[in-house]
Amino acid sequence: MGEGGEQRERERRLIATISGKRTSAGLPSVLEALEKAKAVLVDIRQFIVQDEFTLTLVIELSDEEGQRETDIVKELLLCAHAMKLFVEFDVVQNRVVSEPGQVFVITMISPVGPASSAFLVDICQVIAKYNGNIETITSLSRGSNGFISYEFSVRLAEKDLFRQLEKMREGLLLLGKRARGDIAIQRAGLLQRAKRMVVFDLSYTLISSDANDILFKSAGVEESEEMPREHDISDYAEQLEQRVSRLKGLQVSQVLEKALSELTYTPGAFEVVRTLKKLGYKTAVISRGPRLIADAVKTTLGLDFAYGNEFLVEGDKFSGELRTPAVDARRKRDLLDMLLMHEKITTEQVIAVGDGPVSSKMLSHAGLAVAFDQPEAVDGLVYGRIHSRSLTSVLYLLGISQDDIQSMSS
Repeated sequence: MGEGGEQRERERRLIATISGKRTSAGLPSVLEALEKAKAVLVDIRQFIVQDEFTLTLVIELSDEEGQRETDIVKELLLCAHAMKLFVEFDVVQNRVVSEPGQVFVITMISPVGPASSAFLVDICQVIAKYNGNIETITSLSRGSNGFISYEFSVRLAEKDLFRQLEKMREGLLLLGKRARGDIAIQRAGLLQRAKRMVVFDLSYTLISSDANDILFKSAGVEESEEMPREHDISDYAEQLEQRVSRLKGLQVSQVLEKALSELTYTPGAFEVVRTLKKLGYKTAVISRGPRLIADAVKTTLGLDFAYGNEFLVEGDKFSGELRTPAVDARRKRDLLDMLLMHEKITTEQVIAVGDGPVSSKMLSHAGLAVAFDQPEAVDGLVYGRIHSRSLTSVLYLLGISQDDIQSMSS
């Protein structure tokens, strides 16, 4: 080995861990001590929990600079004593450790209580089972609003990455289902931060019931004509046309007024849209329900786009006809494609939140697909599931903290 190689072998690093009561003067004082000792700082990390802070410094050393090492330790000890802080030192060999693999972000949301601790334990066990390494854990919520939210940064090895990721996804969704907690996994990095649009389903997502059923009941259509939520039936358009034909001659304004009075918005709907808008996201609703109701919800919530089935009108009365093509599972995906082209964004920049198999193709076409209190039929398509029945969970999946949500939604 040449002289340069021997020199690199001798290089070491000093790791200094400083902790104590949080103070605004802590970090500046420590950095001033390092500057006084002419230390070469190569990495720094700080985190705060309640009133306690921990600061970790990585400082480059060399066997030829024994005096500098002594000076660094002395200055840090003097600083810690003056600030009433604790300091620990460790010296390690400066080896370049390769970190192959890809990093994913796992977000969990759970009510505060014993169940949330068990949920955390189970999540960590699933990550370990599929050889994931947790690099950081960040708290997104203080728990003051009755629930906690944590964001895990997890590295998966390149070897057998796809299979391990798929198994981990299945395991995490199963945990969320059992614990009735919200959970999602997505690729970290630029694509995670570059989300620009959130697309919602209408029925059982933005509102708490089926939009078609609300309108037809308001028009006097019998409940026996309700279309099943559980199946993406192939003859959906034909059955919808039959129901729409029964509206012929009814006054649109009267039916719509009664239908809108029956709408109940899902908890968090107003807050999530208001926050997303302030952050510059585009928002849309794509529904198999009536365009009339989708447009009204768009206006009430302040959404940017709304799509739904158009029941044709003559004057102020329903004609009894349905504009084709009807909005079904395939059409919802096509409408999402149209939105992407209009906004000049990619599928990776979209979050889709939906309920039921009719949203399946739309969900599979988004960068992050989130099932909102959905049947199990879409488990193979989604990387997130919300059980809490509050749409504010969508914000946490974007990495937005409780403090940011409160400031943005005020």
